[in-house]
Amino acid sequence: ELRKREETMEQFMASFGQIRLEELQKLDYLENANVELLEKLSRNMMHFGGLPNAQEYAVLRGDLAFKEGELEKSRYTVQTLGQERVNLQANLQKIEALESKVQKELVDIKEKLRRMENELVEFADLDGLRTRAEAKRRDLAVEKEELEAKKTTVSFSLQEVETAVKILKKQLAENDTHTQLLNLEKKWSMLEQNNFGAKEFVAQKKAES
Repeated sequence: ELRKREETMEQFMASFGQIRLEELQKLDYLENANVELLEKLSRNMMHFGGLPNAQEYAVLRGDLAFKEGELEKSRYTVQTLGQERVNLQANLQKIEALESKVQKELVDIKEKLRRMENELVEFADLDGLRTRAEAKRRDLAVEKEELEAKKTTVSFSLQEVETAVKILKKQLAENDTHTQLLNLEKKWSMLEQNNFGAKEFVAQKKAES
């Protein structure tokens, strides 16, 4: 459907110049004919020394009306062709944009089809899939066993470390020197706090003085 519309527009665009030229020529012809008719009317009036009779006047008026009608039709035709040309150009631009979009979608679809065909070829080889899956399963089973062995070793080592830490904590708690050090550290912290408070108090008093 797009190609048909594009061909119609291309045919119109190709013949537009010729049609426009023909209509302009017809317009010039009608204008010249009107001029000749008016000149003829003027000559007749001069020849007869006055207005024509009723029959001659009716003939001349009918001829003039016909020529003016043809002239108006030609003008309307030229105007219509120009508007149609503008509309067709706008439609052509829309169709070109749509064609570009369709081309891109076609490229995407072809790429998807190519991937699907590759996947179909791969899935068609069921024996190969089973072989690879089995090999992967064996590898994972071996890796699981290795991790289980490492887990046991790490758990045992962690238990030993925790036991040693508990023993050390117990020994430190029973050690008099360690207890004295803890008490001294607490006392030192309290003295530091008192010292800091005293410094702030002195600084405040200095500021007040």
